[in-house]
Amino acid sequence: MKFLFTGLLMCSLFTVNAQPSFRFLEEYIDFRVTGQRFSVNGIYTFSNASDRSVRQQIRFPFPMPADSVHIRRIFHLEEARQMVYRSDSSGVVFELSVAAHDTISINIAYDQPLVKKNIYILTTTASWHQPLKKARYALEIDDPGRLNGFSWPPDSTGNVIYFWRKKDFNPEKNFIVWLKKGLTKQKKDDS
Repeated sequence: MKFLFTGLLMCSLFTVNAQPSFRFLEEYIDFRVTGQRFSVNGIYTFSNASDRSVRQQIRFPFPMPADSVHIRRIFHLEEARQMVYRSDSSGVVFELSVAAHDTISINIAYDQPLVKKNIYILTTTASWHQPLKKARYALEIDDPGRLNGFSWPPDSTGNVIYFWRKKDFNPEKNFIVWLKKGLTKQKKDDS
């Protein structure tokens, strides 16, 4: 049984590596800090440059236990339908099918409790072995006085909105929004 599992794992890894034409191409994310929630609403674009349809399992991680995250939707934009997914302890998993020489976009929206250190995971981009061709981020905050800093300095700012624009983006750290102590409901071990 152990050898069967190892063999299946090797075949699985080979299948993923054998599909270099399947690519995570772009992401456009709107973040919001309002009340006691940190919300994420993103459009994620995938492309298939091969001559065959590709079916790929996608794992979308959360920075905190998945049972504290409220998933509002995982939606296939081209097919105008909710996607089937399963949750585990640290994220969600869903399957994508992309026709030959096609591009699709998925909308994922969720929110999580607001804490002092609010994280959006970017470092998993490295698992695709290619940078994102384009990434756009916007953060709207209900009260800028709550803000204590970012892991990435914004490229531009508005009144209560901050913007980031990236090309050929292969992040080595996550996107973090720090809030001032006392302006969030948080556990003592939160940092």
